Formats: sequence, C-alpha cells, structure tokens
Amino acid sequence: MSIRGRPNKPFLNEREDGARHPGKSDGVLRESAAVKHAFVQRHRRVWPISVQCRVLRISMTGYHEHFARKACGAQRRQMSDDALLVHIKAIHA
Repeated sequence: MSIRGRPNKPFLNEREDGARHPGKSDGVLRESAAVKHAFVQRHRRVWPISVQCRVLRISMTGYHEHFARKACGAQRRQMSDDALLVHIKAIHA
C-alpha cells in the first residue's frame, strides 16, 4: 500500500524483483564514456576488463584508446611546457 492508501503499481518495465530497466537507471550505466572508462580502470583488478566493458556497453578498443589519447596528450603538453620554458628563459636572460 502507498501512503495515500492505494495499492502500489509496479513501474513500467519493472520486474517482479524490483529491478528496473538498466538504461533508465541513474548509476554508472548512465554516465559518459569517460566515467565508464575510469570505473573500468579502477576495478580492473577486481573484474576482467572484457566483462566490465560488456556490462557497461563500451568497446574494449575505445577503453584502450581513451588511455592512449590521455597519455599522448600529457606527453605533448610536457613537451610544449619545456619549449615555453626555453623561450621564457631566453627573454629574461
């Protein structure tokens, strides 16, 4: 019974065990790909990457490319910071 005295009606797409459609939840399944990739990275020692990617509906290729892009960007940024430092030192010399 609900608070108003009416019988509770099950939600649309709700199963008998109370679970709803996973695509309509507000958990990790609804997050952006970057958040899902971070989740997989944090839990890679708990569950296999392939299983996590399948459950979260992300590709393993996309997961690996995400971290390759991230590493490449950090390296590129470091190189540009070093070049900038050379110019600053030359100006103030």
